[in-house]
Amino acid sequence: MTAMQKHYYDEFTAAVYEQEYSVSAKETLFYINIAEQTGGPILELGCGTGAILLPLVEKGFTVVGVDSSEFMLNVLKRKIERVNNKNKLKITLFKSRMEDFETSHQFNLIIIANKGVNQDNMKRIIVEAKTISNNLLVNLFIGS
Repeated sequence: MTAMQKHYYDEFTAAVYEQEYSVSAKETLFYINIAEQTGGPILELGCGTGAILLPLVEKGFTVVGVDSSEFMLNVLKRKIERVNNKNKLKITLFKSRMEDFETSHQFNLIIIANKGVNQDNMKRIIVEAKTISNNLLVNLFIGS
């Protein structure tokens, strides 16, 4: 991993990401509808600042969020401070690259809904994810 990759999401970048890459109400409803069909618990790989994670928790789902950026997770943790105490108990966060995250827990749904997935690792991530859930939702933008 190069120094540029290692520090890609610094505090400034996390703040810009929060402002520029919001999830639309339509997208949020899409994820909520899928979650209502599968039930929880839910694993979100690449949870970032919580644009999908928090609305799922507000709907009553237990969600484990994984992100490689400490800065993105810090933004999310500040948001979690504003969540009611009952819902705070439904959130668990881990700092990890998604391809390195390991768990023995089973999930009814795994969401990968970001644009930052390394294509070289996608096959491995999908194979690993299928060992802990039968429902995997991958929503990727693959640019040229």
